[in-house]
Amino acid sequence: MVLNSKGSALVRVSRPTPTPGPHEVIIEVRTIALNPVDHIQQSRGFKITKYPYVLGFDVAGIIHMIGSSVSGIVVGDRVTAMASSWFSQMNDHGAFQQYVLVPIEQITHIPTTMPFTEAVLLPLAVFTAWFAILNLDIPRDTVYQSNAKKGILIWGVGGSVGSIALQLAKSMGFHVYATASEKHHSYLQSLGNGPGTVKLFDYKHKAVVKNIIDAIRSDGVTIDVAIEAAAGNLKDIVRIVRKTKSPSTHRPKIAAAPFSMSLLWYGFIVPSFISGVQVTFVEPPTDPVVRNNDLAFIYNTWLTEKLKSSEIVPSPKVKVVPGGLSGLNDGLAELKAGVSGVKLVLEL
Repeated sequence: MVLNSKGSALVRVSRPTPTPGPHEVIIEVRTIALNPVDHIQQSRGFKITKYPYVLGFDVAGIIHMIGSSVSGIVVGDRVTAMASSWFSQMNDHGAFQQYVLVPIEQITHIPTTMPFTEAVLLPLAVFTAWFAILNLDIPRDTVYQSNAKKGILIWGVGGSVGSIALQLAKSMGFHVYATASEKHHSYLQSLGNGPGTVKLFDYKHKAVVKNIIDAIRSDGVTIDVAIEAAAGNLKDIVRIVRKTKSPSTHRPKIAAAPFSMSLLWYGFIVPSFISGVQVTFVEPPTDPVVRNNDLAFIYNTWLTEKLKSSEIVPSPKVKVVPGGLSGLNDGLAELKAGVSGVKLVLEL
């Protein structure tokens, strides 16, 4: 399914199946998950340098072919992967097709008991959550003891990025303070089994900022880092971290996953010495060697191990869009209109 121009509908075409390079594989796609960035790219042409373009990030399926230097992966393996033309601008890498070319750094083996419809929820959400953590200068081997009283604020954990960020922070031993619709609280509280703790707050409550600050202070925890995982009110996040930071911390750090006017204000217009915080847009390193090293750790090592131990659970809940590849236009329209507490998935 290709996008021929900005704002147009996707069109079904036939493309040659590529041959993998030495460090690449071909995945026979069984499921595709949709992400907000997909409809943003479709409607705005964001990060697209030429057309036609194959959209998409999240796939799960079967290894169909491997490159000459690939080890530890064989034809027939069940995997999930971040398949995207974002970095390469090569359509062979886009998720919205039956056979997709993926660098080995972006592959994760999945348990035999895990359905493809669940495994496909993971790739981009894990990517975003992890690079938010790394953008906050938190070492990837961090595991705090409970008495460290290290806290993190995550705004918007009802979606895929936020729910994975919650589990990741919990696995690192953080005291997590997070917002979501109250109807999702019990489900979110059940996710992950790391050493950290989780307290959830309804972002719609008129006193949500005060309630979070009061809880953090009551627990004797400090918040020097925060993640905006879903579009919210960055101003409220700034207020919370400025009032709950460690005395020794000069400027708390906030990593924002969605791009917004508030991010533009706090991240690029107002200097940090005036706002009292450092706000950055979540992005991977621009150096491809450093980026690939991080990706290999995230997907080949960390996520593979966490799925085996059930420390990370695919989330949120799945809603299947009918029609296979031909259902992508309807799925993107539904996603753009807004969904809550679910991720849209297509089966091929």
